[in-house]
Amino acid sequence: KMSKKGRVFQEGWDWEYLFVEQSLKPECLVCQSELSDESWLCDLAFLCDVTEHLNTLNVKLTGSKQVITEMYDSVKAFQLKLRLLEKQLQQGNLFHFPCQYGAGA
Repeated sequence: KMSKKGRVFQEGWDWEYLFVEQSLKPECLVCQSELSDESWLCDLAFLCDVTEHLNTLNVKLTGSKQVITEMYDSVKAFQLKLRLLEKQLQQGNLFHFPCQYGAGA
């Protein structure tokens, strides 16, 4: 289960085509420059993926009937997961970063 804000942010990555359509309008000069910048799009994709992982942790921490030790375990497990994800990124493995993979990083 994902929080509403997390779903909206993750689904926001799927809205890229809407931004591209909007960027064709002359008043959207910022959109044009950012959406044509591959580095910026990769950063946006990375942000979406990281937010997805944080949202998963948030849902675990805000679940009902949890004791502090369970919450502590969830945070420690997330810290280990971050180390694993860092190593995978260094190796070019984007399995746990679907938006980043889709951005062509």
